[in-house]
Amino acid sequence: MSNWGRSYIRRIGIGFAVMGLALVLDVRAQEGADTAEIRTFKENGGWCWFQDERAILDEDRVVFATVAGTTRAGHDGGDVDVTAYDLDTGERTTTELHDQLGQDDHNVPSLIERPDGRYVAAYSAHGTDELFRYRISEEPGDIGAWRAEQTKKLSSGITYTNLLRLSNANKGEGRLYNFSRVKGFDPNWMYSDDGGETWTWGGQLLDWPDRPYVKYASDGRSRIHLATTDGHPRVFDNNIYHGYLQGDSLFTSHGSLAQDLDDGPLDEKGLTRVFDGGPYDVAWTTDLHLDAEGHPVLGFSVQKDGASFKNNYEEGPGWDHRYYYARYDGTEWHVHEMAYAGSGLYPREADYTGLLAIDPDAPNVVYVSSDVHPRTGVPNVSDANDERHYEIFRGVTNDGGASWTWTPVTTHSDNDNLRPIIPKGGGDRRVVLWQRGDFETYTDYDTDIVGIIDER
Repeated sequence: MSNWGRSYIRRIGIGFAVMGLALVLDVRAQEGADTAEIRTFKENGGWCWFQDERAILDEDRVVFATVAGTTRAGHDGGDVDVTAYDLDTGERTTTELHDQLGQDDHNVPSLIERPDGRYVAAYSAHGTDELFRYRISEEPGDIGAWRAEQTKKLSSGITYTNLLRLSNANKGEGRLYNFSRVKGFDPNWMYSDDGGETWTWGGQLLDWPDRPYVKYASDGRSRIHLATTDGHPRVFDNNIYHGYLQGDSLFTSHGSLAQDLDDGPLDEKGLTRVFDGGPYDVAWTTDLHLDAEGHPVLGFSVQKDGASFKNNYEEGPGWDHRYYYARYDGTEWHVHEMAYAGSGLYPREADYTGLLAIDPDAPNVVYVSSDVHPRTGVPNVSDANDERHYEIFRGVTNDGGASWTWTPVTTHSDNDNLRPIIPKGGGDRRVVLWQRGDFETYTDYDTDIVGIIDER
């Protein structure tokens, strides 16, 4: 943990002592911990959270992408890798896709499995060049051999990749889409009608004053949903908006036309506003999935006390973040604060939290990373080293997000547990992956990918 983090623990400890909470209540023990075995899926890897899917389930294996944060465990810092882990035997295979693209978690690939069983991996550097990079596996279901890396030169620097497929697009032949931050620092899109072999530029999706941060989710047939902020939370007191792409048009949550993309990108904030932000309610998108009816389910973080720190990096991040849960029922959005999310990860990125993951196959279940207990806000001070750490908790709601039951998955850790993700599928088995280790910044981290295989 950084010196700033230790200082913060001392400050918070004093504050809770004044409040009469210096007993450091171990609420986790009172509620009972998850007993699933925590496994190491890969040493030396990490990811950002605006690339999906970073992990996919293929029968009895989980296939996931990472960027090495340092030189360790046979990987150099900045190596872009893909790993397959057998859920039954624990056997794992890792293949390097790109050697030392950059020691930066933004460079992580997104993955998708084609109908023929081959994988497509797409990735980019963090805006340092104009190349969209992609590779296709040689054989169905095999990550051991990949065709040579291909590139497409774009008009601007590119960051993030998001691969989605619609089976009804392209006159029913199916179409593969990629969404990235390119022109205007805004979301842009491209498509492939040959399974990712070649790509055609689609255009700019939004044209907003700052860089919107977008999460995407597809119904696999005809719609791609998106949830976005106004911009970066350092600059905007972000609201959250939702809409969907169908055909060549953007629509609001309620189905009203927002923009025909043939007329250019959406330059007004004409999508449905899900959450009203403000100086003490600064939102950032975290996870988006669809329920069994095809309605969006959204998780996001909100910084509650950061107004006095905005653009003041030396003073540190906001001390109080919350996680929110929002569901659309086909008519309206229902938005609930669901958990304390704790403190920001480091000063310059005051809105970086441990993040949350919605179970895409059971969206009433979430996994969150927080350095406080999600129900009480009491800091997680570990018996292992008397330091405050981010732990993983499972939350379950039976009333659409109005109330939650929390169970700790990790307790009394000797380092941080961050950025959980849950791949789609698995039937009765839920796979949860996260980063465990030291995280100082997005270019300075040393984490392993660990996780659990649990019953739904």
